[in-house]
Amino acid sequence: PAEMLDFVHIAVAENFVTVGHSVIHSGDYAEGADILKNALGLFLQVSNKSKLVTSTLPTTYHTLAQLYIQTDIKDYEKAKGFLTESIEFLKDNADPYDMLNI
Repeated sequence: PAEMLDFVHIAVAENFVTVGHSVIHSGDYAEGADILKNALGLFLQVSNKSKLVTSTLPTTYHTLAQLYIQTDIKDYEKAKGFLTESIEFLKDNADPYDMLNI
């Protein structure tokens, strides 16, 4: 069922985020960014988007934006895009009370 598939996508995406952060901390910013973008793709396959509000999806957008601003990747338009996507996602899917738990 869809709920089980959502659970799998979230679990795998969360693992990608963990690996992506490890790669970033090792100094390979571009590879870490690619792994985090793969995590975003998995997160966005989840059918019940409200489940993602308290996941690492919002902070993954912000981490990607930081990478694209503060490292040698330097792509300000993509960074702005990640932040815009994060804001739009939260506007569309977050319950104001859930926001207190983030």
